[in-house]
Amino acid sequence: MLTHYTYLEACWCTGESAPYLHLARTFDLVEQESGKLKTTVMLCNMFRSLLALSPEDVLPAIYLCTNRIAPDYENVDLNLGGSTVLAAIEESFGTQKAKLREMYNSKGDLGDVAQACRQTQSLLTIPRPLIIPQVFTAL
Repeated sequence: MLTHYTYLEACWCTGESAPYLHLARTFDLVEQESGKLKTTVMLCNMFRSLLALSPEDVLPAIYLCTNRIAPDYENVDLNLGGSTVLAAIEESFGTQKAKLREMYNSKGDLGDVAQACRQTQSLLTIPRPLIIPQVFTAL
């Protein structure tokens, strides 16, 4: 049974591809939570929203949640190490490698480093929001 919450809180409409922001916000909430039960509820609600509004995005979301891009039997690996991600952040944001390493040492997470770099970057145009299938396909 769909809850009233699904339709009031969702940031997209029925039939549209789900925004990656939906997944990212859930990951952020899960990261801040230490309890397994609350984490399970958060993920469950995220998947319920996907099932209700964008059922075709459930499988890509599951793969993204489990750090995978294909079933295990396909033996597909992204082979992305920290140095590759750091180089991409350096090129994307124009921040020097020494500054990025300093930020990484203080924050301890490359995602937090990228977010901090993004907040100080000025853009000529605002990029379109990412959607779950787009992120999954790109990976």
